[in-house]
Amino acid sequence: CYIVRPTDRVGIDDQHPRDRYLQMLIETLGGTVVDYAGAYKCCGFPIITMNKEASLKQAGRHLGDAADADADCLVTPCPLCHLNLDLQQPMAEKAVGRELNLPVLHLPQLVGLAFGLEPKELGMNKHVVKPTTVIDWSTSVVGRVGASVGARAAS
Repeated sequence: CYIVRPTDRVGIDDQHPRDRYLQMLIETLGGTVVDYAGAYKCCGFPIITMNKEASLKQAGRHLGDAADADADCLVTPCPLCHLNLDLQQPMAEKAVGRELNLPVLHLPQLVGLAFGLEPKELGMNKHVVKPTTVIDWSTSVVGRVGASVGARAAS
């Protein structure tokens, strides 16, 4: 995603790699990061108006790689990735010839869940792929997240 790359162009040093910020945030919120083959590949959105089929195949491969690694969901800081990976998922399934059914969250939704906001307040009822497993997970981390963040701020 363009939000996390290219690190060499935005002056991020090796000590604080920008491409790890999302993973660090997910872990801080109580999630587990699953490394998978396509984790750093483009979702396909930038080419959707020029070559929809290629865009859908790229999205399908991205989702398939995550599903094959047993990820419960994808989290993206980019609203365009979220659109392409959730909204277009039924068409991406057809493009790659397999069922994916992998929930995709926009990063603020994950943060909101971890802090106890209601899924409907976060627009999760509007997702094409319903994020039921993620909502269930969030009930186990609410409360721990605030304590963890507070402890880090105090140190």
